Parts: sequence; structure tokens; C-alpha cells
Amino acid sequence: MLELCNILNISVVDLLNGEELNMINNEEKLQQQLMDVVKQKEEHDRMLLFIEWIIGILSVSLILISAVIASYINIEEWKRILLYFQGLFLLY
Repeated sequence: MLELCNILNISVVDLLNGEELNMINNEEKLQQQLMDVVKQKEEHDRMLLFIEWIIGILSVSLILISAVIASYINIEEWKRILLYFQGLFLLY
């Protein structure tokens, strides 16, 4: 790619952008690209936070269900202990 840029007498940034930029337009386009990247990162972070909430809610729900089943249903002790450990295992 560097050889092609040397042959065409342009910079790598110009090649990647598909146009030759002058210094006035360059700063405006760089600011716009930076803003686009920041927006994409914010959207990505928002989606990750949503996924973390869903995983957390599901995990807590499974732990509580295991604890309720182990506490209120008449089952053998070893099964009750197994349900408690299953809930703890899901926590981690």
C-alpha cells in the first residue's frame, strides 16, 4: 500500500478516504470522523450495559428460584444441598 501511495504521490489517509484532502477540509473531516467514532463507541457501550443487566437479572432469578425450591419443597437433604450449590455456582 505504501508503494502505491508513493507511485500516486498521495498519503495513505488520502488513499483510504478515496479523495485527496486539503488542509482546511482535512480538519473538518477529521472532527466529523472523530465524532462518528465517539457515537459508535457510546452505542456499543450502551448495548454492552444492557446485556450486562439482562445477564445479571437472569442470574439473580436463577439463584432465587434455586433457593426457593430448596427451601420450600419437601425433598431429600442431599438434593436440597445440591440446589443450594447450584445457585452458588450460577452466581460465579
